[in-house]
Amino acid sequence: MSCLTRPRRHRLLRRPDFTLCYDEGRRFFSKHFVVFVRFRASGDPWRVGMAVTKKIGTAVMRNRVKRVLRECFRLHQALLPPAVDLVIVPKRHLKPEQLDLAAATREFLPLLKEIGGYVVLRREQNACPDISRDGIAAPGGLEPETASGVKA
Repeated sequence: MSCLTRPRRHRLLRRPDFTLCYDEGRRFFSKHFVVFVRFRASGDPWRVGMAVTKKIGTAVMRNRVKRVLRECFRLHQALLPPAVDLVIVPKRHLKPEQLDLAAATREFLPLLKEIGGYVVLRREQNACPDISRDGIAAPGGLEPETASGVKA
């Protein structure tokens, strides 16, 4: 049986970490959430943080949103790519009373797959930036184009 805990090393806790994620991260959008993704050193584990503001509602509503999101990420932690920081920000039009685990899962599973694909692509680009798909070095790290202007 896999470990379904969420230890402290998988939590984004400090304000400077959140700020770095906002400033340097890439944004992914869903219907009710914005997810900021920032890459870190390859040996580090993934970390998730949540920024649920008062625009969402009272403290009870904000805590419900955070509780549902924590449970969703706890259950699907195997899909999270290593060495990334994620900050989840609910959009203003989210209705906390209608958010349950099934709704959060429906919204985040496609987003997690998109993030995973982007992470793989980004790491491949960082591994060999001057090599094209054919294995031929391209000047300036760019892929060669055909006569029609389409990348090879």
